[in-house]
Amino acid sequence: MEQKKFRLLVKIASVATACVVFALAIIAVVQFFEIGAANRRVGNLRQQLAYVTEEKYNLETAISDQKNAENAEKFAREQLGWIKDGEIVYEE
Repeated sequence: MEQKKFRLLVKIASVATACVVFALAIIAVVQFFEIGAANRRVGNLRQQLAYVTEEKYNLETAISDQKNAENAEKFAREQLGWIKDGEIVYEE
């Protein structure tokens, strides 16, 4: 009688242990995929940060260039088509 109870207890413990190990394996696989997705998001965010950083630098450079009166005049002439008094514009 005592051996039957012991065998039953061992079987129950073995099944419970197998279930726990299986559950842990499933959790590990899910976590592995979540880590991969998070790493891809980090990569995308780093690319976006690099792009925004470059754009910020370009804008700051453009702003500092516009503060210079000579560059502001050049911009007005080239981009906006402004002319000085007395200048003649030839169009084709």
